[in-house]
Amino acid sequence: MMERIAGFSTAPIAIMAGGDRQLVLAFSDGLAILREGNLEYATRTRIDGAAEGPDRAIYLTRAGQVLRFDPAQGDRREDVTADFGGPVGGDGHVVRGPCGEIFVEGCSRYRRLNGTYDALPVAADGTTPLPLATDTFGNRWSLRPDGAETRLLVLPANAPDLWQDVPVPGGRWAHLLADCDGFLWIGGPAGVHCWWPRDDYEPEWQAPGGVAAESALTALTLSADDRVLLATDSGVLLELDIDAAGKTIERRRGEVPDAARSLHVDASATIWAGTDDGLYRQPPLEGSWHVDWEAQPGRLPGGGNHDIFSVPWQGRLYTAGGLTRYWGFPTRQRIFDDLFAFDPTRGCWEVISTLSFPRRYNGIAELDGRIWIVGGEGELGERGGEPTTLDVVDIYDPATDTWTPGPTLNQVRTDPFVMTSGGRIWAVGGACDPSTKLISVESIGAGETAWRFEPDLPQPTRQGGCCALDGWLYVASIDGFFAFDTATGRWDEEVPQPGEIGQAPLVTAYQGEVWMMGGFHYGNTRCYHPKTRVWRAGAKLPTEQSWGAAAVLDGQLYITGGAHRSQIHDAVIYDDRTWRLRQGVKA
Repeated sequence: MMERIAGFSTAPIAIMAGGDRQLVLAFSDGLAILREGNLEYATRTRIDGAAEGPDRAIYLTRAGQVLRFDPAQGDRREDVTADFGGPVGGDGHVVRGPCGEIFVEGCSRYRRLNGTYDALPVAADGTTPLPLATDTFGNRWSLRPDGAETRLLVLPANAPDLWQDVPVPGGRWAHLLADCDGFLWIGGPAGVHCWWPRDDYEPEWQAPGGVAAESALTALTLSADDRVLLATDSGVLLELDIDAAGKTIERRRGEVPDAARSLHVDASATIWAGTDDGLYRQPPLEGSWHVDWEAQPGRLPGGGNHDIFSVPWQGRLYTAGGLTRYWGFPTRQRIFDDLFAFDPTRGCWEVISTLSFPRRYNGIAELDGRIWIVGGEGELGERGGEPTTLDVVDIYDPATDTWTPGPTLNQVRTDPFVMTSGGRIWAVGGACDPSTKLISVESIGAGETAWRFEPDLPQPTRQGGCCALDGWLYVASIDGFFAFDTATGRWDEEVPQPGEIGQAPLVTAYQGEVWMMGGFHYGNTRCYHPKTRVWRAGAKLPTEQSWGAAAVLDGQLYITGGAHRSQIHDAVIYDDRTWRLRQGVKA
């Protein structure tokens, strides 16, 4: 049985992570904060729905109004109904989206991460559905009551102007969720069903077996591993999945004396459940990856994305382009033309600019306060056409939000290893076509108008990770681990090897070491100390990951996106999540 933390006379509407790692509970008569095991009301007012925004304020609805409440500013509530295009409709639900958006039921506008407001697309009947879930393919999903039945609607990423109806099993459905693999889950008094819109345009809904098949569902959220976590009417909490053969995978994650009406999983993987009479807590499982990593609340806009790199500059991470094999509804391949920026204070990504064409496998680096996008492959013609291997360099100036063309590379390069060291950008290896790896290296300095060739690699290589540390360049791929001294212009022919390297590991310099993380079919970390020339084991990743981005921003290590193989689903999953290594983690 889960530990009882606090008692109350009515179940909370929502449980949220407040600022400074506090737990905030929304009740029908106000907001309460959990402090040292005691619930203290921060404000007393009628509440219909609530969600925490990326600005750490709580957005509330009551009697047709939207109110913004910041616990740090005392009991002061700002009426922002007009900003949302209110009044509020339906039951007044408030939803936080995966990119820090705030959606309010019945309102025609939503709040974006940057604090501006934008219009929501409408359904065929002229109403504005509430986005309840966003899948890893970039689609938004909503449920609408329709008499004794429920309608399921989708706003496809590749047709984002009008909501569309999608067939759903008959009955009333109250809950909707998309997990980390893109499975869509619906739940209600009749139980729970799931469907994977990745491969099937016509839904083939599956009902899980086991305890879930015999119970009514009372609450639904994402587990610590971003799987569906549900509460049954008997008080049992279950984490569910269904494998490629249709077999139910059911893990019991806790139990409360009565049905849980609300669920929340915090950044430490602690499960919180609110029943009609109290708040209950389930500590994290032993050996959980959350000991080492903290999941960030925001996800990459547009869905899963891989073949990407990140670079820090002035308190933000930048990522450009990328590729997913599954985007939109029905899904198709997409090469991204977005420049993404990550704000660590809010844990969220946003699209801040558009590349001159869709681009993948490109390098990214910072030089003289500007972001360089180097090489890769681009769709220079129509969308969906055959990509061209590039010698093109584009430069973005964050200070002026402008682009300029940079000096072209001497050699077309896809999958180059690109990094900055000694006041120069280095483009190492890569490939000139899908089957020909490159051995050449070139570099350019601030103010120079042409790239110059540098000493060749010990052997051709592509598709991996790289970093610069103390005047050295480090490159890791399935071809090996390579180190180059920029001061002497020589490759270290005797650099110690870590053993077999999985395809496309994530690499960055962190606390005086080279961190090589993951690689296809690998979930481990290996750390190389240049002074001792010794490799050691590092923190295990939250999931096996490759083709993703790794970077250090303000002394903290982040990994983003990439792809991994799901053995359970017999498929490659394209990821849109970001994790931060917890401070002080060394192994």
